[in-house]
Amino acid sequence: MQAATALLPDPDVLLLDEPTAGADPETRAALPAAVRRRADGGAAVVYCTHYLPELTELAATVAVAANGRVIARGSAAELLKDLPGEVRVTVDGGAEITVATTDPTATLTALLRDLDRPVRDIDIRQPSLDDLYRELSHDRAT
Repeated sequence: MQAATALLPDPDVLLLDEPTAGADPETRAALPAAVRRRADGGAAVVYCTHYLPELTELAATVAVAANGRVIARGSAAELLKDLPGEVRVTVDGGAEITVATTDPTATLTALLRDLDRPVRDIDIRQPSLDDLYRELSHDRAT
C-alpha cells in the first residue's frame, strides 16, 4: 500500500492523496491514527481525501477547495458550528417527523410537546463534513 511506504522512512513532510482508497476496513481504521502520530511528532501532513470522516478522525485543520481555490478552512468543529443537523422522531404507526435544526434540544422539546401519539424512536444527527461539502457545493452552483 502506498500509504505504508510513505510512512516507513519517517519523512518530515507527508503528501497523502486518497491513502485509504481501496483499503480494507482494518487498514482504513488504522491509517488515520498512524498519520496523527506522525503529525504529533512534527511532520507536516497534507491529506487529500473524498472520504471526509477520515478528516474528523485526524482532528486536522480542514481546507475545502473548489475550482483550485480554498473556499473554507478551519477545524471540523469551526466549520460545522452553524450547519443544521437533524432531529427525527418516529411515532406509533411508523410516521416520521424530520426537522433540520441547529438547536436539537429545543427542536426535540417542541416536537415532543406537540405530539399526540406515543414515540417509538428518536434520532439526533449532528452535521458532518459531508453536509458541509454539500452546502458549499450547492452555494457555488447557484
